[in-house]
Amino acid sequence: EVADAKHTLAGSFFKYFSNLLSQAQYSRAVCGGFARAGLGNRYFHQRPDCQSLDKADPHHSLSRNRGSASEWSSILAQDHIKPAIGRFRNDLRLEDQAALSAAEAAGATIYPLYVLEDEVAGGRVPGGASKWWLDKSLKSLRSDISQRGGKLICRKGEAKAIIADLVKEVEADAVFWGRRYSQPEIDRDADIKKALKDDGVEVQSFNTTLLTEPWAYKTTSGGYYKVFTPYWRAVQESYEAPDPMQAPERFAGVGIDSDEIEDWGLHPVSPDWSTGFDSLWTPGEAGARERLSDFLDGPVRSYEEMRNRPDVEDGTSGLSPH
Repeated sequence: EVADAKHTLAGSFFKYFSNLLSQAQYSRAVCGGFARAGLGNRYFHQRPDCQSLDKADPHHSLSRNRGSASEWSSILAQDHIKPAIGRFRNDLRLEDQAALSAAEAAGATIYPLYVLEDEVAGGRVPGGASKWWLDKSLKSLRSDISQRGGKLICRKGEAKAIIADLVKEVEADAVFWGRRYSQPEIDRDADIKKALKDDGVEVQSFNTTLLTEPWAYKTTSGGYYKVFTPYWRAVQESYEAPDPMQAPERFAGVGIDSDEIEDWGLHPVSPDWSTGFDSLWTPGEAGARERLSDFLDGPVRSYEEMRNRPDVEDGTSGLSPH
């Protein structure tokens, strides 16, 4: 019954977006939402066996397709990686987080880092509601990491300089992060990777936000899908979901300087127009999982009929903000 519910949710949800988004846009907006919420492998699985998006980087030391976190750990362990930085982006969760899983499997001591960048790649400045959500999601993540003996290191500024400084502070041998997919983000990440590799620091990137990465499925002519239905048909025919990834047992970071999330001004003031939001929404990994569980317990069965009814509170999953 649960399997039927999941299938119904997936089919209905995907049909709804089929005429709105291209493959890449769809993956970011829908599957990316599930993955960012910490639901990627447990419900709508990720695909880790794809190429690195910054594969054009001449300093990319491993040019084969990306394997699973365990496969990468066996490779990285050969280099005796010790301290490592696990950088969060819009993948603010601990379970089903391929970058963190690979770092832990490699035997690394993980220093969790979140950078609030001064310059937003691509010029997409987040709005007030996005900032409110980020504020609560970061605090939730901070608490989850603290329960595992670590500290979420939060710093604001230029990512390239911040990462380089932290690498020196903790004497990190490697940096692990989730890939991003817009061209400005790709260029920025490639630049950071090159600088780190020039300093002898290993950098590995993983799919932490998408069901499938843009290059994973192509048309018979070798191009990219531009219509959702043929893409989804191809996914259903050949997609193999990897096993779920557990959250790392422990983190480091205690004693390392960090900004206070409260000092970043993400929560609105004068006026605080978000009053009442927290009674409707619970940002963070646990909140996302609870919302999906509630949806699969019943509302998913009427999703196809209720999704267009704004007067029905549970007509949709409510997962989009995650």
